[in-house]
Amino acid sequence: MPNLKWAVRFLCSISNALLKKKRASSTIRYVFAVISQLWNQARRDNYVHGNSPTQQISIPKQDNRRERFLTPEEVQTLLAELKQHGGHTHDMALLALRCGLRFGEIAALTWNDIDLAEKLTSIRDTKGKVNRQAYLLEDIVVMLSNRRAKHNVQNSDLVFPSTTGEKMSSISNVFSKIVDPMFNEGIKDVRLRVCFHTLRHTFASWLVQRSVDLYSVKELMGHEDFKMTQRYSHLSPEGLRRAVEVLEK
Repeated sequence: MPNLKWAVRFLCSISNALLKKKRASSTIRYVFAVISQLWNQARRDNYVHGNSPTQQISIPKQDNRRERFLTPEEVQTLLAELKQHGGHTHDMALLALRCGLRFGEIAALTWNDIDLAEKLTSIRDTKGKVNRQAYLLEDIVVMLSNRRAKHNVQNSDLVFPSTTGEKMSSISNVFSKIVDPMFNEGIKDVRLRVCFHTLRHTFASWLVQRSVDLYSVKELMGHEDFKMTQRYSHLSPEGLRRAVEVLEK
């Protein structure tokens, strides 16, 4: 039967080792959640007794949310560079910027999800467990219409199939090869580096900067928790001013 004090000391050493390697707090919490599940299973099987020693470990909180989003000028430059390389990358980036979609949501899109006439696409089985619809702007409709015209020569119902016709597991290396020298040279803080998810972050940031209310942003982003949307509230200080000024009327 393992000694509880020994187990706590052992878990502290694991936590310290992960912190030394500069692992994110979310990663450390995940590791300890797995250990807790293993302990609970062992307790059900009568190998150990008592609550999991992970409950006695304090994991430091770290705000590792991405802060960087692109300006309209940066987006123009990025899209122009991506377009020169052809392939899926430009069109996937455009969808992320215009609709706020995650990479996984874009990779899973099928033509059955797309309604070009109504300018809508259905997003199902999302990371946030919130099914939603995304609204297609005119440039997205044109892009998808061009892709649809080529669909008959493909062996997949996916909008963006891999070279084998299956769902893509990651964005093409073309994206990082263009983005890194353009935005990330000398930037070591991951919160300030540009990655594909930055495009979704840009979508939300632009909406808030243009006075779209946070509830609408939450619905468009498919956030399960409103706290995820509140991170953008600082981008709209004028929105708070206007809220108070209605009393003057």
